[in-house]
Amino acid sequence: MFMGELQAQQHDHSDSHTVFSLIDEAKQAGRLSLDESIIQKFYAGYRPELLNGEFHQESKPVPVKCMVPAKQEYLSVKDDLKAVTRNQISTMVEGSRVSAEFSYIPPSGNFVFHYDTTGSHAVPAEQTIPGAIEQNIPDYIYHAAFAADSSYRYQVEELGFTDFVRDTPYEIEFRNFGFYGTTTVSGSTTFITIHSNFNGSRQTLTRRAIELGPFM
Repeated sequence: MFMGELQAQQHDHSDSHTVFSLIDEAKQAGRLSLDESIIQKFYAGYRPELLNGEFHQESKPVPVKCMVPAKQEYLSVKDDLKAVTRNQISTMVEGSRVSAEFSYIPPSGNFVFHYDTTGSHAVPAEQTIPGAIEQNIPDYIYHAAFAADSSYRYQVEELGFTDFVRDTPYEIEFRNFGFYGTTTVSGSTTFITIHSNFNGSRQTLTRRAIELGPFM
């Protein structure tokens, strides 16, 4: 299930997003310490309002595609970081989990989608697709379930990657943050968090989810 994470390890972290490249350049130039560079990358995804001004891009910045490379880098240097840095990152990541009002398990039974239709992390609530209307779920969740099931069939059933679904459906939740999605370790398993609206584009959700798989 860690195919996306393994792919991330095979690339330089700065390839993930322009802001990460800028942060790496500042660290290499001596303007940022290791701790400062790591925390800035997490600010870019979880707390963009705290990001140093020199790393802000255009008025409508392109979201970070995936936070896994930043997490991998963090894990590789974690022991070298100050306790205050580790605590800040832990608070950002653990605090990213949302308590959703609704849950949906598609017919495959492989996934459970936790979502809200009101509040800051709400997914678009419209229901226009017959399948979504029949199941009383938002179109956005219907597309997400299709993309996740499609990715599972291709990557697990066709390509033979490890089946990550155990005794219960794999959890996917939605949050309004500064990147497309990420995988987070939780105890002995993991869960996926995906952006809650993708700027209103249902097609973007389907395309990104299929490109990245449910293994972000």
